[in-house]
Parts: sequence; C-alpha cells; structure tokens
Amino acid sequence: MVTIVTFANPENGTGDYIRIELAVWGRTQDENKVISDALYSKKEQIESDFGNALVWERMDNKQISRIKFENPGVSIFNEADWNKKIEFMLIYVPKFEAAFKNPISQLSRK
Repeated sequence: MVTIVTFANPENGTGDYIRIELAVWGRTQDENKVISDALYSKKEQIESDFGNALVWERMDNKQISRIKFENPGVSIFNEADWNKKIEFMLIYVPKFEAAFKNPISQLSRK
C-alpha cells in the first residue's frame, strides 16, 4: 500500500513534513518481515529507479514495516507551503509507484 502522509506537530515545531511511504503489512509479523526483507534485497535497484535514497524501517518489534521518502520543513498550516506539497506529490508519487511496481509483482509470483 502506498500512502501519502502529511504530518504537522505545531506544539513542538519539529514534525512538519510530507512523505510518501510503502507500508508493508502482511497477515502476520513473520510474513511482513519476509516481504520487507525481499524488497530490501532489491534496495539498490529500487532506489536507482526512484532516483533518490529511501528510508527503510523494518521495525522488528512491530507488525508493520515502512519504506519512505520524506520532504521535511513544510507545514499544512502554512499556505505558502501548499504548492510545495502538491509539487512533491506530482513529482515523487508516480516515481515511487513505478520503482516498486516490478519488485512487488515479483513477490506476488512467489
């Protein structure tokens, strides 16, 4: 599942960002980690296809794993940032989806 996340934390001012992420959420924690590890084994190709480094969060003690690309320093409360958020989505969401298309389809064939 590809998710677009906008996060704002006005109380401490440290969490304003937008990100796209692939949430790896299998039926079980073990299944999730197998999927996450299989994608991680293709990290170099995925990041090359995407054109940027990604953050890979396996999160061993949780059922979910996450692969994300983040644009920090934009706020949902600052209207001047809205175009930056839209531009981020228009540029990076299609590239993100394309970079994962083949690796995910290969997983489903196994």
